[in-house]
Amino acid sequence: LKADATLGAPDIAPYGLTTVFMRGGMNGWGEADAFAYEGAGIYKVKVNINAGSYDFKVASSDWATVDMGAGAQGADMTLDTGKTLAQGGGNLKITFAKSSSYVFTLDANVKTAPVLTVSEYVPYGATRVYLRGGLNGWGEADQFTYDGANIYSITLPLAAGSFDFKVASSDW
Repeated sequence: LKADATLGAPDIAPYGLTTVFMRGGMNGWGEADAFAYEGAGIYKVKVNINAGSYDFKVASSDWATVDMGAGAQGADMTLDTGKTLAQGGGNLKITFAKSSSYVFTLDANVKTAPVLTVSEYVPYGATRVYLRGGLNGWGEADQFTYDGANIYSITLPLAAGSFDFKVASSDW
């Protein structure tokens, strides 16, 4: 239960006190990856996953109170594309091209059925991150690339010397 500051009304979690888990081949079908209720019907869990293909479901401990999987849209999931789930549905299937952290977002506020979206977790989101310092006039010429698994990298040719530098966004 969370208080909604704008309306003053309580925000009641759609699954009440039931803990909901992302359960699948990537975690031994266990209860290691519990969704956290964010409010407004949204649940999220961030999971470190090795590259590969996996079957999974969204389920409670008892596999009965909540047991959501593939519905009319089929079992195959694509990153960044919502999938409508069905209570008692079959396993969902997803392939991760690289080992990284992924966020599973469950929108249980949808009137017809819950919708699940899986996205790669990018620590700074859409914010561009730069190497800024004496080596480049403290400018925005040298942008890091996100490699996945919480790692950003950049490769630069540098002359011998000593440089002051920072890792920063354009707005510092």
